[in-house]
Amino acid sequence: MFQSNKLAGQACLTPTSEKTNNSVGDGYTRPANKAAQKGNSHLVPLLSLTKAVILCYTLNGGSKGLRENKNLKKLKPRGMTLLELLIGTIVIMILLALIGFQLKGMVQKAKVSAAKATMNGFALCLSMAKDDTNLYPEVLSDLKKAVPPSHATFSFRGWSGPYGGTLSLNDPWGNEYQYELSERTVFGPETIERETGKPYEETFTFDASPGPGTLIIDNPGVTSGNIILNGEEIVTQNEFKHTTPTIIKSVTLLSANTITIKVTSKPGLTIAINITAKTTSKEATFTLWSWGKDGCEGGEKYNTDIVYGIY
Repeated sequence: MFQSNKLAGQACLTPTSEKTNNSVGDGYTRPANKAAQKGNSHLVPLLSLTKAVILCYTLNGGSKGLRENKNLKKLKPRGMTLLELLIGTIVIMILLALIGFQLKGMVQKAKVSAAKATMNGFALCLSMAKDDTNLYPEVLSDLKKAVPPSHATFSFRGWSGPYGGTLSLNDPWGNEYQYELSERTVFGPETIERETGKPYEETFTFDASPGPGTLIIDNPGVTSGNIILNGEEIVTQNEFKHTTPTIIKSVTLLSANTITIKVTSKPGLTIAINITAKTTSKEATFTLWSWGKDGCEGGEKYNTDIVYGIY
């Protein structure tokens, strides 16, 4: 038969040599009574704790597992490899380049919008100046003046400047806004024909607003001659020799001007002469524009000329 012993709070069954009153015929002994069971009830919590410790110990691989856990605590975090750093750097550079490109485009668009807004403001100021004086100023910077601009021919009576004092004369790229008054004809068109006999020569006088002008000659075939304006030779014999269909020259005009035309080619040929000049007269109109980002005529995208009334 078996005899009941206690080992570490857990009942173990051991064989015995003879039956006892507690035997139930299965070869094992049972507690004698309920009082004996009640007497061991204080060992139940200890038994549960012991089982938990043994279970954790087993799951961690016994003593070997405990050693491995201690070694894990000693391990340091692994750093990034050189390849990982290189890849990360390349990705960051690509992202920064894309962001920079987008920001650059946004900045240029904002500058174009600012240039248009400023020109709209100047156009309004020019209209106000003309309403007050019945004339446009010769140069854009005249709008900034508190006193009327001086002019040899016209009087800016009723001037109430300055106009548009907060507007900048330079566009967002740092270049001056361009401003021109329309040109009108101050001489001609005069058609000159070379007749038989002596070479043709004639002198004309005309009035104009002092300042720059443009001499335009339509030449169907004259190969010899010259033109003198206010004592200065503007078109020489050599220039006529090339038989250029149209000759255009920049000239300086006075209040009273004298032009002498000589044609010495063979008879039967003609030329037509016309002189235009910018004017502040009541009939004048203006052109206002910005060259754009590059500050030069023409171009594409942000280099395109921004002209008031066309954009």
